[in-house]
Amino acid sequence: MSQGSLYVIIPTTRGEKAFPSIYSALSQRGFENVFVLICGKSANNQEFANQCLNKFNSRVIVLHCPAKEHILPGEARNIGIEYVVRYANPSDYILFLDDDICIPPNYAIDLKNFISCHGLAAAMGNMTSFPINIWSKIIDYSNFWWLQCNRDCLNRGWLGAGATILKISDISSIRYLSDIAINEDIDFFDRISTLTTKKLGICSSIRSRHFHNRSSLIGLIKYQFLNGYRGPIYHLTRKRVILQSLKRWVSFSKVAIKENINYLKYHIVELIGVIFSFLIVECGAVLSTLRRR
Repeated sequence: MSQGSLYVIIPTTRGEKAFPSIYSALSQRGFENVFVLICGKSANNQEFANQCLNKFNSRVIVLHCPAKEHILPGEARNIGIEYVVRYANPSDYILFLDDDICIPPNYAIDLKNFISCHGLAAAMGNMTSFPINIWSKIIDYSNFWWLQCNRDCLNRGWLGAGATILKISDISSIRYLSDIAINEDIDFFDRISTLTTKKLGICSSIRSRHFHNRSSLIGLIKYQFLNGYRGPIYHLTRKRVILQSLKRWVSFSKVAIKENINYLKYHIVELIGVIFSFLIVECGAVLSTLRRR
């Protein structure tokens, strides 16, 4: 039985540092074809585009973006979506993949079978942080604590776009908000779920790896402060999206906490660190707001 094609959309600003993610995307098995679409600010770098052509030939397609200072992940992913909607079949699949996440060869096909079996709109797997130390755990715990479950979840309530699959026919005319720097992915998958009346899930049997250079206290502070400081810059719809995300989180947090209870029990230090990191985020947001008054 034909498994169709897989289109992996990777937004990146990191140039050749995204190569490990690209390699892992190209390693995906079980599909007739695998196409990797590179978008984001790095796509406008001709040297990087030439490197992709020389290394990967036609397996990687570099999609140029508008020439401007800021190209947010949502806008970059939308460029990839437009390409897929134009050239792919509705029965094919999209995998959104961040440029610092690597996935095993069976990741996409296992998720494809997972959402097909359970009638889900979209799904992602568990996630492990690398390098593994207290600071990287704190950072990833604050972002991905809900991806540490040891059993499948068929109604998570929210999903990010780190390493997430869905069927092209379920996207319709829905696109990412392009004027906000945070929660644009949660908003996107919420609208997908609402339109299709399908749930969002997590498959606990597969796991991606999140690589980053924020493996020190200074790295933690800088990363979280900038998250808070840059977030309000793109504020046209930010308040609405954050309020919706908070409401969604409250609605489904009991399920998430229950599913991740074993992780919570044995990671108290990380939990305290997460509270500290949230305070840093708020400091960045407050300073950003004061400077714009």
